Parts: sequence; structure tokens; C-alpha cells
Amino acid sequence: MNSGSKKKPTLTFLSWNVNGFTQKKSSVFAHLNFLQADVVFLQETHIGPGPSSPSGSIQIQGLENDYDWAVYTVFKRNCRGVAILFRKGLGCEGLRVVGDEKGRYMIISCRIQEKEFVFVNVYNPTDEKIDFNKLRDSLIPASESAYFVMGGDFNTVMDAEVDKTSNNRNRGHRDRFRGLSSFLETFSLVDVWRWLYPEEKNFTYFDGKGKSRLDYFFLPVRSLTSVTACQIHNRPQHLERQGCISDHAPISVQIQTGGLRRWFRSGLLKDEGIVEGLSNMIRNISSAKQVRIEDLWPALKIRVICETLALNKSGDDFRSPRHLAGVQSSQVRHERQPKEQECR
Repeated sequence: MNSGSKKKPTLTFLSWNVNGFTQKKSSVFAHLNFLQADVVFLQETHIGPGPSSPSGSIQIQGLENDYDWAVYTVFKRNCRGVAILFRKGLGCEGLRVVGDEKGRYMIISCRIQEKEFVFVNVYNPTDEKIDFNKLRDSLIPASESAYFVMGGDFNTVMDAEVDKTSNNRNRGHRDRFRGLSSFLETFSLVDVWRWLYPEEKNFTYFDGKGKSRLDYFFLPVRSLTSVTACQIHNRPQHLERQGCISDHAPISVQIQTGGLRRWFRSGLLKDEGIVEGLSNMIRNISSAKQVRIEDLWPALKIRVICETLALNKSGDDFRSPRHLAGVQSSQVRHERQPKEQECR
């Protein structure tokens, strides 16, 4: 919807189940502005019908903060709902939207910085799961060169051994997992965070029974070499009161869409601490049970690049989310900003 914006060599996409938006939007926007994502997928927005926005409709609304406009579903005020927000000056054109009338997913096709994108934002509820065959048929046709980005809260774990702490059964997990797995296989989509971090345990959902990783970004195999960062963030706290904004943590992925490809900087090998850290990382990845042999080398190369980019202190414009978090935290120490420490 904008043109003439300055092109960015990398774009950051963020997904967050906010567990209700209207009553906490100031805290949500404050944290989104802090994280500086270009395109944001929100789930469980809980936006109900109004005089000009009937249930089951898709609405487009201009915004007055760091985000130019939002596309969102209308369903009920107490459940479901998804939205996609676009940052000011992004230069988004040719918008096409398909949405689920029950507020479970949205598909957007558009052009950003002369590149074609297809975004799929998913909230898969426990009470009325998504038919992934229907979702597949709803996908907007796009060229092979398009960037396909699928993210959201899928309400199921990919691997029960490492993606949750509770032994309690996830109601409906088997059906949700089966449908999702078939969809991922059809489109050759990969769980980006697990692909990069097969040796780590981290979680996106927190309740009294335990922690789980239910929120994901999936990218096609062909796009994985464009990834420059993927991060599960801490759960942010409210600005004006105690407590977390949501029972979910945001997750982000950063993709390079232009400019010179960033490679490993051999000069970093002069630092013994960096060499030791990379060596430990490689050993841990190699011994991880979840890593597939065919993924080991491709994922390891991208992981090393991501980790070394996070160490970039040369002063150019690029920063990975891991490094950004450290830089921003030090810059805003005395300002009124969202709290970055993990909620307890």
C-alpha cells in the first residue's frame, strides 16, 4: 500500500499469540515497537463483530503507531482471531487476502520491495481444528520465486520428547499433528527454529501444568539459505502493571531478501572465546537426537552464519535479533520500555 520506501536487505517476521488484543493493545504495541519486526502475525486477537464488521469478515484498518496498517479477521470477542500487521514504509502492494470465517487463519499475497510474498497466519484451536486440506485449497497461487512464510500457534508439539515439559496428553494432538505434517510435507516446509537449533529446548506456551513449544515459523526448503536469524523471545510484561501480556512468547525469523549475501567472517576465528563457543555448538548439534543426517551440514552452515552475525559489531545497519536485544536493552535502560525479562 506504500511505494517509494527505502529497501531493506533483510526483513523480520514475528508471530505472537497475544491471548486477547483490545484490552491490552497499548502493551502489545509497545512491545512490537521494541522488537522492530517488519511483518507481525498475531493470534487470538478476540475481535468480535461491530456495526460495519460482521462476524466472518476480513477488515483492513490503518494504524497510528509504527505499523501502517493491519488486516484482521472478525469472529468473537472471547476467542480466536488472527491479524497481520505491516510496518510503516515497508512498501507493500498488490494485496490479496483469503480468510477463514471462523477466525482460524488468514492468507495474504502481496509484493514487498518488488518481491512476491505469501503469508499464512494460523491459529489452530483445540475445539474446532483446521482442515489442512481445505487450507491447502485456499492458498493463493504464487510463482516459484515467491517467499512463502507460514507462522502461528498450531496448538501441537512437533516432538513430545523435547517440545514440552508436561506428561499430560494434549487433547486432539494426534489429529492436529497429522493434518499439519501432511501439509508441511506437501509444500516441503521446515520448522525453522528446530532446524537451526536441534540441540536446544525452548518453549513458547506457559501454563500451570508446564511449558510447550506450540508456535512456529515454517519456510520452504528452498528459502532456508536466506535465513539470518530465528529466535524465541522472552514473554514480555505489561507496561503499567505486573504480569505477562500473554501466556505465549513471541517467535521471530529474519530473512535476507536483497543485498550482498553475508558469509562467515574468518577474522572472528582470532578470538579464542568465539572459537570455543562455535566448537561447543557444533559438538552439541552433532550429538542431538533430533537432527537428521541430511539436515546436519546445511543447517550447521546457516547456524554458524546466524551466530556470527549476532556478534557483528562493525557498525553497519544489519543486526540479528539476538544482537538487537542486547543493543536495545542497553540503549533504553533509563527509558520507559517493555520489560524483557522472562515472566515467572
